Amino acid sequence: MKKRILAAFLAAALALASAGCGAGKTETQGQNLPWRATAVLPHSDQSYWSTLANGMQEEAKKYAGLNLKVRIPQMNYNIDQMTALIRQETAAQVDALLVQGIDDEDYLAALKEANQAGVRVVLVDTDLNVPYEHLYVGTDNYAAGRMLGQALIAETDGTANVMILSGDEGYPNLKERIRGLKDEVADYEGICIVGVKYDKYDALTVRKQYQSILGNYPLVDTIVGVEGTLGMALGAYVNLEEPHMKVVLGFDRSIETDVGLDRGVITGVITQDNEGMGRQAVQVLMQWLETGRLEQSCYYTATSYYTSADYRREREVRADG
Repeated sequence: MKKRILAAFLAAALALASAGCGAGKTETQGQNLPWRATAVLPHSDQSYWSTLANGMQEEAKKYAGLNLKVRIPQMNYNIDQMTALIRQETAAQVDALLVQGIDDEDYLAALKEANQAGVRVVLVDTDLNVPYEHLYVGTDNYAAGRMLGQALIAETDGTANVMILSGDEGYPNLKERIRGLKDEVADYEGICIVGVKYDKYDALTVRKQYQSILGNYPLVDTIVGVEGTLGMALGAYVNLEEPHMKVVLGFDRSIETDVGLDRGVITGVITQDNEGMGRQAVQVLMQWLETGRLEQSCYYTATSYYTSADYRREREVRADG
């Protein structure tokens, strides 16, 4: 009799445990089954985003309990396609999404739906002001904008007519960089911000904008780019024998940007730790998944100002070594 009672009790307990499996992973299940995370990134550019994705993937290899995949839209920076990918991964019941913060109504709605479905939302590169718990790992973009402003003051001795070149509208990181830049130079009467033009994250558009500014804004002597396309597009393009900008400041290093730094076409860039950004995003996500709580919601990664002179010194050291 006692054996029958014990068997019935164990059967009932097993049934109860099985019924609860559809409600999400318990702490024990999280230890035994891999967590599933998907990074939906805007571009596979063999530079900034590819390096960030590589950081994520290399860090994910350290965790036996994490399966990470990276998805890219068919068209670079296509917000509609990225939104669709977020909804697909939410429907597939992933445990976490790692995405760039983009200020687009449908994109924001897709992230809210993911949160409501129990998906952890991790923002990289660009934060968003959203009314639910999420994690941000990336540059303090306002502070980076102020650093860019400090470089502008130093490189122009506080006197310049400046055109800002930005990627596209709707990206909070770019808005914050521009805000920081303008705040930093606000007290310098000799620095005039003429306007903001958008390059759509396209190198050909950058080159057309550059020529247009040279032709239509003869007083503009300085271009400040708040994202990486400027350096990538102008590095080997500008003919130093023809009229060109006195000062060109940008964001992020790439092979093309280093060419521009070497030639003196690009004066300097703000560098971001994009690989470290990817690694830290995975590290903190795993803490969140395993403990069920966030110790803090924002982690800033490093930035620095890197000049043409810095690049040449490094090249000389490599040659001597």
